[in-house]
Amino acid sequence: MAIVATFVLALSLVGGLAKQALADTTPVTSEAELLAAIAAAPADGSQSIVQVNADFTITAPVQVPANKNIRLMGTGTITSAMTGSNFYMFKIASGGAVTLDGATIDGNNTAFAVENRGSFTLLRGVIKNGKAKPTPGNNGVVLTTGAGAKFVMAGGTIQDSTVANALGGAVTVANGATGELRDGNIQNTTLTNQYSGSVMVKNADFTMTGGTITGGDASSTINSSGGLMLYALDPNGETTTATMGGGYITNNKAIDGAGVHIYAGNPQYGDSKSKADFTFNGGSITNNVASESGGGIYVTWNGNVVM
Repeated sequence: MAIVATFVLALSLVGGLAKQALADTTPVTSEAELLAAIAAAPADGSQSIVQVNADFTITAPVQVPANKNIRLMGTGTITSAMTGSNFYMFKIASGGAVTLDGATIDGNNTAFAVENRGSFTLLRGVIKNGKAKPTPGNNGVVLTTGAGAKFVMAGGTIQDSTVANALGGAVTVANGATGELRDGNIQNTTLTNQYSGSVMVKNADFTMTGGTITGGDASSTINSSGGLMLYALDPNGETTTATMGGGYITNNKAIDGAGVHIYAGNPQYGDSKSKADFTFNGGSITNNVASESGGGIYVTWNGNVVM
């Protein structure tokens, strides 16, 4: 009898948790409903599920404040209809968090996707057609910037990005932030300005243990990579680091450093202090094509590679 009672209690607890999770899910089908769902989310760091159940457009950046934790799920697509100086579809404040777990964010070639100063995790879903005007500050389709900011990609796809700014990428990690690529695909990025890459890291740390960076094309601009770009240039000195332990960097194009380009501390710009270190512990860097030097890995000035 005691065993039966315990079993019934366990079922009741599981059912209660399931009902609680369901109650915490807010379906949205429009920009107004999305904004209302975020506004109603608790400001205590607990996660709120927002289910994107329809395709709709947004006309202004969606702000995720500190202490809000939003998980975007569903099969709908959120598409940019933004104009003017609104470049990022989602802006995550320091202390805020967003997880993309199934929906699609479509920049519609008018906007970048995410400006992250808190935490952004990509588990499932698609970020596509990211493109913004070449204006200072627009440095990545998914930009993670500032001390304590973190980006984790553990699945999903970032595809068909166009980056016209210097220091830009489909994924940009900068200014003391950290980034991780564990799984998923970053693919088909077009780069038309220098110091850029499908993944661009500046004065920050990036770790790749899985996933794929492929189809990046920086063949029309100097000092860039179709794959992974490490950049460190500041007269006062800055440090950029990246470690690759798994995954694939493949089929990218550039003039120099199609797979990995490491640019650090150019004395011609008064910088002999900055450093950029790339550590290769595993994975694959193959079939990358440079028109001049370094199809796989290219190193300049104070750059360093450990293999």
